[in-house]
Amino acid sequence: MTRAGTLLRAARASSGLTQAEVVRRSGVDKSTVSLIESGRRNPSLEKVDHLLRSTGRRVGIYPTTRSGSVEAGGIIGEWVADGDEEAALRAFLRFSDNLSATTGVDRVVLAAAEPPPTGSATWDAALAAVTEYWLEQENLPKPAWVDDESRTLREATPLILNRWTSARSIRDVPNAFGKHRVLVDESTLQSA
Repeated sequence: MTRAGTLLRAARASSGLTQAEVVRRSGVDKSTVSLIESGRRNPSLEKVDHLLRSTGRRVGIYPTTRSGSVEAGGIIGEWVADGDEEAALRAFLRFSDNLSATTGVDRVVLAAAEPPPTGSATWDAALAAVTEYWLEQENLPKPAWVDDESRTLREATPLILNRWTSARSIRDVPNAFGKHRVLVDESTLQSA
């Protein structure tokens, strides 16, 4: 999927709109919207802005070399669909590293847009938790999507279980992760 497609899907989902509603509001034909969202058409910036405005969003240009929450959610969702939890974890850690490597407004910008659903309640909660974790490090404002109830698990769940981790090996869960009921050891979030 293209970045434009990921961005449009995320904006549409966070606004609670169907594709048909975006078509009606924007005046762009259904096949074009569908092709953009599926990544089979790469639209101009003007077209993306026009479509985003139909969801109540706008394009904002902010120079950065790091990918943010929308890209992280999209990539994790692709790995979840492929059944590759290890690759999903790597994408999650890359997003955590991107937040860690930035400060102030740069960190807020990377976290501002709601990521698309990943297809996994655990990964959706983990994205909210890691965003909250890094924003709290500098007492920065957090976006509303972080506190959405759908991004908190019903019961405490390890982020990923593999041959190196078990629920019992998780000792130091950061507060933001505990709040979202995602069990991950804080050392996991520290880059090597």
